Parts: sequence; C-alpha cells; structure tokens
Amino acid sequence: ALSTGATPLVGGTNTPLHKTDFSGATPASSAVPTPNILATPLRTPLSHTSGSTPVRDQLHINRDEMEIEEKFRTASQAKELDSMFTALPKPKMKYNFVLPDEIVEDEIAKKIVEDQAEIEARQREEEKLAKERLFRSCSSVLQRDLPRCNLIPKPPTTVTTPEEMIQAELCSIISHDQFHYPCKSLKGAPSKKPNFDILPDYCLDQARELVEQELQVILGEENLTEDILTEKFTLAWKEAHDMSEVLFSPTSKKFVDAKTMKKEEKLAALEAQFEFIRGRVTKEANKAKKLETKINVYNAGYEAKCKTLQREIGQIYLDYELARTELNCFIPLQEKEKFSIQRRVGELNKLVQIQNDREQVLQKRYETLT
Repeated sequence: ALSTGATPLVGGTNTPLHKTDFSGATPASSAVPTPNILATPLRTPLSHTSGSTPVRDQLHINRDEMEIEEKFRTASQAKELDSMFTALPKPKMKYNFVLPDEIVEDEIAKKIVEDQAEIEARQREEEKLAKERLFRSCSSVLQRDLPRCNLIPKPPTTVTTPEEMIQAELCSIISHDQFHYPCKSLKGAPSKKPNFDILPDYCLDQARELVEQELQVILGEENLTEDILTEKFTLAWKEAHDMSEVLFSPTSKKFVDAKTMKKEEKLAALEAQFEFIRGRVTKEANKAKKLETKINVYNAGYEAKCKTLQREIGQIYLDYELARTELNCFIPLQEKEKFSIQRRVGELNKLVQIQNDREQVLQKRYETLT
C-alpha cells in the first residue's frame, strides 16, 4: 500500500494503514473488550500540549471539554495576531508631488494622436471654406446666376489705354470663371489655369463704393433717376438685340446691320442663317427621335396594357349600349303585356267558370242515372 499510494503532496485522502500483528500465524482478534467502569476514570484530562482528541475518547465522552479547549485556542491565536499587528509601524500619510516647471502645449499636442474622423471633418471644413473663397473670387455674373457669354473676347496686344485695360481684365475674369466653373456653351475655354490676381475683400468693397459714388455723381449731373436710367437701359438693350435689322455675316464672322450690307452679302447671310436653322431642326429632330425610342422602351409594357384595357373598355361599352337598346325596346313591350295580361286572365277565368258549370251539370246527370 505504501509503494502504490500517492505522495502527500498530491493532496486528498491518503491510503489508510491497518494495524498489523506478527505475534502469531493467525490474525489477532480486533474485538474491543468492555471497559471496566470502576477502573476507567470519570474524566479525561485536558491536553494542553496538542489540540487532538485523546485516543481513549473514542466514545465522545469529553465533547464539551474539547469545544472549550478549541474556543480557548482560537481566542489565544486572535490575541497573539492582534499583538503582532499593533507592533507594526504606523503608516505615514505624507505625499510629495513633483511637477514640471513649464507645460509645453506643443509637445502635449504632438503626443496626442488625432482621431481619423476629426481629421476628415477638418479636411471637409477646409475644402468647404476654400470653395467659398473661390466662389467669392468669381465674377458677379456667376455669383448671381446670370446668363454667361458664349465667346471669350480676344485679349488686347497692348495695355495702354483704359479701354484696353478693361478688355484685358474682362478676358481674365471670363477665363477664370470658365476654368473653375466651365460652361458648355462657351467656346475657346482655357486649357490651363489663367493668371488671375485674387483681390482681398476690402479692395472689392472699396471698388463697389467708388462705383456707387460715381453713379450718384452721374445721376446728379444728368438729372436722372434710377427708374429713368433703367428704362433707357432696357430700350438700348432691345435695340442692341433686335435681330430684325441685324444679320450674321459669314465673311466677317459677326453680326452686321442689314442696311449696310450689299445684296450678295445679304443673300449669303440668309443662306447661312437658313442652313443654321435647318441644322438645328435636324439636330432637334434626331434628339426627339432618340427620346421617343427611349420612351418606347421604357413604356412598351404600359402601352400594351393600355391598349388591352382600351379594347376591353370598348367592348364593355358596346355591350352596355346593346343592353340599353334592348331595355328601351322591352320597356314599351312590358307596358303592352301588362294591359293584355288582364284581358287574358279575364278570358281564362270565364272559360274556367264555364268548365266548372259544365262539370256540375254532368255530375248531376250522372247522379240521376245511377
């Protein structure tokens, strides 16, 4: 049992050992003799050396004394542990804080890792502000959503006179607008970014104030009001855009007054205008044909369903008209039948009465014969 049993380090219950007796060949008897009451002491003396129960206390005679001894031992251990704790040194509630002399915010900011969502939000905000600044730098025509020009004027070769300076600035503004906000109808758009100086806001405000002051001075000198000026501008605009007396000259590539043109030039201008209109009509017709084909593809099922429903509705309407005609025919027939039914019923009643009378006569005659 000792060789096959586990070591006490494993834990658990050890292999029980039985008492052996090699005094004889036969096993010794394990019967316990009856104790002699006179020879056995009444009390088992307390053991102060160990906390184990004496061997003679197998019948649990001294249970109360054992509990008293266990309580005494527990109390003595607690008192000893308390004296050991009191002998320990008392803690000192003193703390020393050491702070740096200066807190560098840049170093702290570098150590903090910025979130990706915050980075993207900041980039979107920067892009939005950049677009707003770019839009404010464009012309008032683009900002107010007014009609834009179809051609970029040619820049002047020299910039010496005020008219040439205005022409050059106009070309620069139109090219800048077309480069950042392209218009499909505009021809001759720049392929690279034009040279355009973006002025600060206060310079533009000063320019607007100067223009307004100059306008008020001109209105005061000419004795004009804004309504009169607007009316004159409207008339001038209509005269300038009146196409009844203006023709497009294909040779000079511009609109010319028809009164100043020769007969051959007028004929060539009208032919060019006719070809332009015919090409425009052909283009619109092709576009309409493509749209019609696309609509037919999209609405083919609806059109087939519509035709089927139209046929069904037409057939139902024909059946309704036929039934209505038959009803109109049968209504007067019903009135006539009502009148004739009364007459027929009266005649039939008379015939029935005659037949009843005849039957009674025959019955009486048969009775007399029998």
